[in-house]
Amino acid sequence: MQINWLAVVAAAVSAFVLGGLWYGPLFKHAWCREAGVDANVASKHPAKVFATAFVASLVAAAAFAWLLGPAPGLLLAVHNGLLWAWRSWR
Repeated sequence: MQINWLAVVAAAVSAFVLGGLWYGPLFKHAWCREAGVDANVASKHPAKVFATAFVASLVAAAAFAWLLGPAPGLLLAVHNGLLWAWRSWR
């Protein structure tokens, strides 16, 4: 099976950047409050946290590319993306 690795890396980078914005400056304090975490205390080295988050984004993007195949139709891709999002939010 052919996987477009440039698309996989682009998807991983976009997920990493959006996640950084979402859990960083936009909703950091609300997320920490709801999770019961002190927002001012760093529990791990930031480089390890960011590296782990990027690797996880890369693995997820590669798995999604493998699931969809080399040239999925728009409807199939959107449908599968919404199903993955719904399953992760449950």
